[in-house]
Amino acid sequence: MDRSIKSEIVISVVIATYNRAKYLSKAIEGLINQTLEKSQYEILVVDNNSTDNTKQIVLDLMKAVPNLKYIYEAISGANNARNTGWKNAIGKYVAYLDDDAIPSHIWLERILFAFESVSPKPGIVGGKVIPIWESEKPSWVKGRLLKALSVVDYSEEARFLENKEFLYSVNMALQRELLARFQGFDVSLGRKGKRLTSNDEILIAIKIKNAGYKFYYDPLIAVEHLVPSNRLTHKWFFKRYYQQGYSDALMWMLLEKPSLWVWFKKFIYYIYGFVRNPTHIFYLLFKPAKAENIILTLLIYARIGFIKGLWQKNECKS
Repeated sequence: MDRSIKSEIVISVVIATYNRAKYLSKAIEGLINQTLEKSQYEILVVDNNSTDNTKQIVLDLMKAVPNLKYIYEAISGANNARNTGWKNAIGKYVAYLDDDAIPSHIWLERILFAFESVSPKPGIVGGKVIPIWESEKPSWVKGRLLKALSVVDYSEEARFLENKEFLYSVNMALQRELLARFQGFDVSLGRKGKRLTSNDEILIAIKIKNAGYKFYYDPLIAVEHLVPSNRLTHKWFFKRYYQQGYSDALMWMLLEKPSLWVWFKKFIYYIYGFVRNPTHIFYLLFKPAKAENIILTLLIYARIGFIKGLWQKNECKS
């Protein structure tokens, strides 16, 4: 890349990808067609050990796109790839985009505006995540279940987020200095291959928040995000909620670093909460189809996942 271009880069966009070649080109195309001057941003595609034609697609596009860069990361795991991305980034802001998401044409312009103009300066910036349904959405997929699909729509007004409102790595940007200070994303969390372990970005977000920074939401910082048909089934949601509970247990241990006694009390509390209610077994065996009962069943799966995560405390290492 030309040195004069390199010196002007303010934002580095990181796309961590694994075997998503058929979607990746659309994500990159969306980044090429931004209103922000191309000299102000770079696009880093981090190939997380793909076996499809991901590399060739990026190399072909690089011939016509000078601010596009291909990086190979052999160690599996979305957070490994995200860390490789920010460590190779030139910009003082790092924007993350999923490989199956398409940004609005003003995406980067609005991100830069938020970081440079909003006071106090946010630690993390993001916006809407608008679902693209690959097949018709079932009527029961609504409310809190949309969160499991990374759908984000907090409001039509730009504002700082409140407690328990978070942004997701499908559409979020961070100060690079904060990524470095908190050593990036914890690799014991996040997706690895087909494993749905989550909380990819939540742990570092909590660290940034605890350091006194706020999260800023702008609905114009919008991306469209594919929701595959296989994620619109009961089976997928059961697995997703189980893995969410598992991930929550790992994150709790990473944050709290509990003593053996505190860990034991937490473990017994969750075991007791499960066995004291016989309806838990009923819901697990029969999986009622009514929407309100589906939520209850999913929460039971999350509780089992949390217990499993607590039991696997040896996996929880930063």
